[in-house]
Amino acid sequence: QMPFETTAGAEDETIELAVSGESLFSYVCARELLTLLSNSLLPHEQAVLECLADQTIPFAGARFFRSTRVDLDPDSTLILWDLLAAGRVARGERFGFERLFVEVEVRVGGECRLLDRLELAPADGPLDRLGLWDVYAYYGSLYAHSPRLDAGLAAALAELLEGREGIWAGAGHSEPHLAVARILGHTAEDVQALLYDAWDLLRRPLLGKPAHRLRKF
Repeated sequence: QMPFETTAGAEDETIELAVSGESLFSYVCARELLTLLSNSLLPHEQAVLECLADQTIPFAGARFFRSTRVDLDPDSTLILWDLLAAGRVARGERFGFERLFVEVEVRVGGECRLLDRLELAPADGPLDRLGLWDVYAYYGSLYAHSPRLDAGLAAALAELLEGREGIWAGAGHSEPHLAVARILGHTAEDVQALLYDAWDLLRRPLLGKPAHRLRKF
C-alpha cells in the first residue's frame, strides 16, 4: 500500500508543481500481491499542477487498485495524464492480470466535478468483449482544469486527438473549465506522443509556455 500526498499553493503566490517519471510509475508483478496506491493532490489558490505519470504495466496475475483525488481551488490549473498498458504485451501477457481498478476524482471548490472509474477483470469473459479496448493494448487519459479552459480550447483538443492516424481518441468538455480526453493505441510510444502533443496544446494558452521536453534517468 503506497499513499502519496502533495499540497501546493499559498496565499498571494502562484506555485507550479510538475510530477512525472518514476514518481508515479507502477510495475505490478506478483500474482499473490494486492497493490493499493492512493494519490491525494491539493493545489490551492492559483497553483499549477502538472502530473505526467509514466505508464502502469500490470504483470500477469496482478491485482492493482489505484485512487487519485485532486482537490482544486477554482483559480488553480490542473493537467494530469495517465497511461495504462494491457500488461507486458511483448511477453504475451496481454490482459493477463487478474484485476485492475483505477479511479480519478477531481473536486473544485469542495464539489465533485468528475469521478472517473475503470475496472477490468479480463478473466470474467472473452477478451474481444466490449470494454477491453478492442484490438488496442494501451489506454491513455488526460484531465485538464483551468479558469482559462473554454469550449474553444476543448474543441481544439478534440480536433488534435481525432486527427491522429492509427489512434482511436477523442475529448469532451462536460463541465465548465474542465476537459477530459481518451486515447487508445497499439504502442505506448504512440499514446504517449499524443498525450505530449495534447499537453503542449493545452499548456500554451493556459500557462503561456510550451510543453517541456520530458527526460528519464
